[in-house]
Amino acid sequence: MLTIALVTLVVGYAGIVGVACAIQDRVLFPAWAAGEPSGVPPHEAAERVAIETDAGEVAGWFVPGQGVSEDEPGPGVVFFHGNAELADDQAWIVSVYRPLGVSVMLAEYRGYGGQPGKPSEATITTDTAAWYDLMAARPEVDPHRVAAHGRSIGGAATGRLLTQREPAAVAVESTMTSIAAMVWRFGLPGTIMPSTFRTDRAIAKYDGSVLIMHGRDDELIPFAHGQKLAEIVGDQAEFVAFDATHNTLPSRDEADRYRASVESWLIRAGLMDPAEDR
Repeated sequence: MLTIALVTLVVGYAGIVGVACAIQDRVLFPAWAAGEPSGVPPHEAAERVAIETDAGEVAGWFVPGQGVSEDEPGPGVVFFHGNAELADDQAWIVSVYRPLGVSVMLAEYRGYGGQPGKPSEATITTDTAAWYDLMAARPEVDPHRVAAHGRSIGGAATGRLLTQREPAAVAVESTMTSIAAMVWRFGLPGTIMPSTFRTDRAIAKYDGSVLIMHGRDDELIPFAHGQKLAEIVGDQAEFVAFDATHNTLPSRDEADRYRASVESWLIRAGLMDPAEDR
């Protein structure tokens, strides 16, 4: 009876692990995101841009920083959104960067918003570099002052970018250290998951200014993940905690603190001058 019980437990556990592996990408990249985008630009100055992939053309948005031009290029940020969002929906992040004179590239993922292909760790790894290169090639942008900013799964995408390019500065918010650390909470072996997204390993090798933001009440990616990333980066990191859940960062009451944290990070990284010098 003991043998039967043990076999039943092992088979049952193996089945749970198998199901978790099979549905991982559906959890990371929800099917609804494949629907049609709004088509409404996130800002009146936004320009539709695209990268070429082996699945076809994937489109996002470029929004120039306020006051920049081909004659006077400024810094830029490539922004990678969360898994339940679209590039079209990023008016908030544009409102943070554009008034500072920072241009924003709103990257999109394959399979999102009617785009061709399928999102995965492999395709995101390839495409993050393409989005970064597209931004660095813009005449309104100083290629030596291009940063990367990712939210939630977008922070993991930023980690994949760090394996291929070296942005001038990096910001991650509400981001996991790794898939393994996430699934281990549920007693599952993260080492066998199809996607790993080892943001912790990628960011540990990065030699630049890092901004890490996380909500204390994050119910999806625990606050401890943000703390761990800050610990890994060490003195180069600024860790900013918000009284927010995963989807409410920042709250209306803390919006100004969010903006100030971003500006301080850009100044610290040397991408822009202090306000009194502008």
